[in-house]
Amino acid sequence: MTRPKKATVALIYDFDGTLSPGNMQEYGFIQATGLDANTFWEKNTKMKEAQDASEILCYMKLMISEASHKGLLLTKNSLKDYGK
Repeated sequence: MTRPKKATVALIYDFDGTLSPGNMQEYGFIQATGLDANTFWEKNTKMKEAQDASEILCYMKLMISEASHKGLLLTKNSLKDYGK
């Protein structure tokens, strides 16, 4: 006896402000650093321009720097917790 085929469904969610009202960092992480979203993104823009670098790489570096400054852990579990 053969099993009936089940459809495979993929859900892809864009969380960078195009389909969501904000970026993923704005849902817990930025607040944990003591910054507001505008300040975080302004710092990111300044770093990007000063280093002539990728905005994505700069926000990842900024996340590490701000977390370190506040003594926050950046682990898979802590990032999951920020996303709840």
